[in-house]
Amino acid sequence: ERKKKIVSQVLRLADKVTVQFERYRDGYPDYLRKKIVAIHNPVTSAVEFAVPSGEKEKTKTLLCVGRLAYQKNIDVLIQTFAALSSNFPTWNLLIVGDGEDRKKLEDMITHLDMSERIALMPSVKNVQSLYCSAHLFCLPSRWEGFPNALAEAMAHGLPSVGFAGCSGVSDLIEDNRNGFL
Repeated sequence: ERKKKIVSQVLRLADKVTVQFERYRDGYPDYLRKKIVAIHNPVTSAVEFAVPSGEKEKTKTLLCVGRLAYQKNIDVLIQTFAALSSNFPTWNLLIVGDGEDRKKLEDMITHLDMSERIALMPSVKNVQSLYCSAHLFCLPSRWEGFPNALAEAMAHGLPSVGFAGCSGVSDLIEDNRNGFL
C-alpha cells in the first residue's frame, strides 16, 4: 500500500499515464485520472482464421500460449484438464511457451500420467498456424495487463476461455459471445 502511494505521488509529475484498458483508470486516484490515456497493445490482423477440421477429426486441441510462470497459472490448467480428461477423450491440451516453471509443469504432467494427452512445446515463431488448427484457446492467468496471446487467438477467430476475475482476460472475452469466462 505504501509503494502504491509513492508511485501515485511520483505519477503526479507525469504529463500522461498510459494504461492498457480504459477500465484500469478506475484503479488510480482521482487526481491522476485526467492524465490517463488507454493504449491497447497492437495485434496484427490475422491472414488466416481458425478452421479446425470437421467432426470427422478424431482429436481436438485445447491450446494455451504463454510464458510458463506463476502469473499464467498453467498448473491449474493442467490439473483441471487431467481431472476432466476422461469425460472428453477426444481432446488434447497443447501448451506453447518457455519459462521458469517448465520443469515443474513437465513433472506434473508425468505425475498425473497425462503425457499422452498434454504436450508442452517451446515457443515458436509461427504461432499463427497453431491458432488456425486449434479448436479452443484457454488463458488461465491469475492477472494480465493486456493478454497478447489471447488477443492473437481471438483475431484468428478462435473461441477462448479464461477466468472472469482476471483483468485483461475479462476485458477481451465477452462471456457467451466470443468465449466463456
